[in-house]
Amino acid sequence: MNIDLINLGRLHDSIKDELFQAFSETLKNADFVGSNVILEFENELAKIHSRKFAITCGSGTDALTLSLIASGVTKGDEVILPANTFVATAEAIIHAGGKPVFVDVNDENLLISEEHVKAAITEKTRAIIPVHLFGNMVSFNLIKEWKALGLTIIEDAAQAHLGKWHDKSIGENSLSACLSFYPAKNLGALGDGGAVLTDNLDFARKIQLLRDHGRNSWHGHELVGFCSRLDSLQARFLSIKLRYLEQWTEKRREIASMYHSRLNDIEDIKSIHWESDAVYHLFVVRVDPEIRNQLRELLGLRGIQTGIHYPLTIPEQEAFSPWKTICPIAKKASREILSLPLDPLMTHEEVDYICNVLIESLNDLKV
Repeated sequence: MNIDLINLGRLHDSIKDELFQAFSETLKNADFVGSNVILEFENELAKIHSRKFAITCGSGTDALTLSLIASGVTKGDEVILPANTFVATAEAIIHAGGKPVFVDVNDENLLISEEHVKAAITEKTRAIIPVHLFGNMVSFNLIKEWKALGLTIIEDAAQAHLGKWHDKSIGENSLSACLSFYPAKNLGALGDGGAVLTDNLDFARKIQLLRDHGRNSWHGHELVGFCSRLDSLQARFLSIKLRYLEQWTEKRREIASMYHSRLNDIEDIKSIHWESDAVYHLFVVRVDPEIRNQLRELLGLRGIQTGIHYPLTIPEQEAFSPWKTICPIAKKASREILSLPLDPLMTHEEVDYICNVLIESLNDLKV
């Protein structure tokens, strides 16, 4: 077998007739930017996430940046975030003029640590960005507690489309939840894009202004804004995929359940604690860092592609050296984590093959 980390070709082939139709409609209507198609997609996106508003933009990074700016984060404000997220989370803080404050994570689930957040809060702290890493939810109780302190909460839900915690949807207790439509995401475009989910009308209006040059009429500009618009073609593609999202999410959970059943009791694999409502953007396990690269090589020789999300914590990256912080749990985990293939159209046979080869490879490395 040859098994990709995520098989986008197979996924798109399953809905190719609808995608081709969307492309034809866009060519025919020539409504490339700012069409009603985008508004319709935003309405459906808000509805499926139980939020009042969804405002699309150019990327998940822009969704975070615009949210921070619209919330009032400015020069000198500290924004707390976990050390083991994608760099976009930290970039957004810097683009907004804030200072990223990296904190460590819980060893059991690799999500932002309540203890370390508490220790990091100062009089300069303006906001916290909890990251729903791998599609695993940060406790909404924690989010409520941080909000009660008067802090702005911007959820990084780039890997958590349809994410819930105890039947409450992302954005329930925060100012906004930010989505990415990068192609490999659970809801991915055939290009790029992002969105901000919120229940706050004034905040939503400010995001709408900021994403489109601060425009309040065709030639009127209320704010100095950005050019960060989702185009109509991507909105059409995403509207099609949105109709399948609940079905695909349940399939992800089914595949993850199979992985759990086969791998949770394997001595050489350390499982991550997953919340019951996790949407499994990735399925990640932890292995001995001394053998991880060899293990990946053995899996690759048997046709199994794997990933590492992420091999370095952000404060270890050269670009973020001015904000370097020691986060030992996140650093240790970054040397252990291994992402296994997961996409909604995977077969049971593929999952069995991956588990069998993984267990065999671990045993071979012991010899």
